[in-house]
Amino acid sequence: MLSTYKNYTITVNQLQGFLIKNSEMLGFNGQQLTKINKLIKKHYITTEMRNILYKVCLTKLEINKDKIESKYSFKHLILEYRYIIEMLYVSKFSNSFIAVLLNKNRSTICREINKNLIVYEDLNSIKSYKKGVQYIKHYSANEGQKNYDKMRANSIKPFKLEKDLVLAEAIK
Repeated sequence: MLSTYKNYTITVNQLQGFLIKNSEMLGFNGQQLTKINKLIKKHYITTEMRNILYKVCLTKLEINKDKIESKYSFKHLILEYRYIIEMLYVSKFSNSFIAVLLNKNRSTICREINKNLIVYEDLNSIKSYKKGVQYIKHYSANEGQKNYDKMRANSIKPFKLEKDLVLAEAIK
């Protein structure tokens, strides 16, 4: 999927130029683009984070190309967006930045992350000796998709004929 991604570090200027050039295809308006550029200019964005952001933008370009070709628009989070959330969450990007990047509301991203966090004990932590058990939180896109599919399957109401077997037999 990310066949066009090269294994080299991308500079801040290259990333900003890429975002400006592809802002329409990425679905960014002017306000979203300025928010993203402000975050990129800040000093706490490492080269690894820039490379991940570049990968995410390439993925989003491919998703948007598929979206334009299909007649449906995405209202719910699709699996590719969940993978993007997982990649950015692990890379320590903020929920509001992830929301701007995906054109979703910040509360949607926060809810998605909180619903699908996997919490497990850190047995190798030095802090756990003094403070008790330390927990590691990890967001899983696959778990999120499983939960979503399960909720969608449970939300579909059965047909009346499936409930009433006597009525179904009378019709046959």
